[in-house]
Amino acid sequence: MIEFAQLENEEELHNRLVKTNPQKQSKDNQGLDVSNLMMRYRPELQTALKGVNVHINKKEHVAVVGRTGSGKSSLAITLFKLYQPENGHNIQLNDEHISHLPLYEARRKLAIIPQEPYLFSGTLRQQLCEYTRNKAEGLPLDGLERIPDQKLWELLEAVQLDDYVKQQPGGLDCIVVGNGENFSSGQRQLVCVVRALLRDAEVVILDEATAYVDQKTDQIIQKIVKEYLKDKIVISIAHRLDTVLGMDKVLVMDQGKVAEFGTKEELMQIEDGIFRELALKANIAIEQK
Repeated sequence: MIEFAQLENEEELHNRLVKTNPQKQSKDNQGLDVSNLMMRYRPELQTALKGVNVHINKKEHVAVVGRTGSGKSSLAITLFKLYQPENGHNIQLNDEHISHLPLYEARRKLAIIPQEPYLFSGTLRQQLCEYTRNKAEGLPLDGLERIPDQKLWELLEAVQLDDYVKQQPGGLDCIVVGNGENFSSGQRQLVCVVRALLRDAEVVILDEATAYVDQKTDQIIQKIVKEYLKDKIVISIAHRLDTVLGMDKVLVMDQGKVAEFGTKEELMQIEDGIFRELALKANIAIEQK
């Protein structure tokens, strides 16, 4: 907590950072391009990320795997700017250098579904609709629109939460107590999934999002990723190797660096590869195309 209290105020950081003119890319090079990404949690500590370089194509779904402490979650939270990277890095999304954008604006381009879902006190509608939340708190409404009830119900139905919400007093305006304690852990995670979908971000990060949910909730989330996020860049931090099977590519982290990157079939061909070792230990069979 002390570390977070010492971080620069986000509003001050928002005002201090300046936009740069985006450099246009060719359509063949659209996607997320990360170069020389380095990060440390505190100045006196060693770097947790040590010059990460990777290009993820538009609409590509990538699983990030690796041994404990390899840098998987460090990559996710650094992309989301929960920690500021070291100088000299570049993160470019399509036509914009998001590493140079103000904090709030950069985060608008990404959505994250965390390992431990958090819901603040208020109503369910306020959890899902930023316009409603800001209006209730007296915050600016610039650029925000009220999300129609039909859209909210559509996504709640997609994650199979609609029946539960209809049974609650107030429906969409039902009360959510602190940290969503009147919702189960799986239900809280599904609310976070709906919240991420409503952001309509270009990149969606799943940080071990199914680590603590039951099989049914896991299946719902996997289905949502395939059907609702098929046109988005998805980066899934994988805690179980079987969750990578439906992904386009696998990025293997090791000691804060990208050790391997490619399709799971390609990585299985690396004789002494980390992914191959992890797959064999987990008894995961990868069929060669």
